[in-house]
Amino acid sequence: MTRVESLPVDEIVERAPIAIQARLRVMLQAGVETMSIAARGFSEFVSGTASRKPDGSVLTATDVAVEEHLRARISQNFPEDTIIGEELGGGGQSPGEYWWLAERLLSPAGERSSVEMQASPASAACVWTIDPIDGTKLFVEGSDEFATLVSATLSDLDGWYSVGLVSFPSRGEMYVALEDSLLHVGSEGRARRDPLRPFTDAFAHMQVMLGNLPSRIDPDLALWDVVPVAIALRAAHGFGALLGVTEVSGRPERKCLVTACSAELLRKAVADAVRSGSALQPKIPV
Repeated sequence: MTRVESLPVDEIVERAPIAIQARLRVMLQAGVETMSIAARGFSEFVSGTASRKPDGSVLTATDVAVEEHLRARISQNFPEDTIIGEELGGGGQSPGEYWWLAERLLSPAGERSSVEMQASPASAACVWTIDPIDGTKLFVEGSDEFATLVSATLSDLDGWYSVGLVSFPSRGEMYVALEDSLLHVGSEGRARRDPLRPFTDAFAHMQVMLGNLPSRIDPDLALWDVVPVAIALRAAHGFGALLGVTEVSGRPERKCLVTACSAELLRKAVADAVRSGSALQPKIPV
């Protein structure tokens, strides 16, 4: 896996392609702001105040507050951009229409160009995804391993540019994924954790990228769960696969994400996911 450098925000922005720098700066600035919102919401959370969404998943006021803030900052600076978020939707767009955002990152090299050609617009366009609190169940249970996940994918006549943000607000940890490098914002930090607790959600995938976990299978993910992690995985030179799942009533458009430290470990994890029923057999061997 790649070595993770710790850099200040300005240096991280300068490392990105010029075409995506303005959006990356807004992403980082808003990311720092929402870390404070999420951390405060976590410390002040009162048991019993969470609600349930129609699909049965947990929702808190902090989920909504973080997404509202991110959307406001993005829309203020880039009003033409498309935003797809877990809590506030996609402005009439179905998330299922945008799985190519993840497929272009996780498809074998030979397929990637065909995915990009199918999705390529005639002019510049940018799509953002937001998962304000990844691991809301952890948040409610008092675990500080919940995350905020953000991605921006810009396509223009010159090419494709993807940047991702994975932050752990209560831990003060923020990781930024560029096309070819995974960076830590600020001073040294490596998502430290209690080794006796199980790995969960985005935190587990980050452990794979940091070389602390051989592989991870997540069988029930939405678009906003996958895209920022996929960008980070590619930046870390990790291995991943996006697999189909049997659709469950009330939870459509889900996928299984498998990440691993090596190609061999990825093949084993994919086989395990298929064997256990967590995912469907891929059409093309991994």
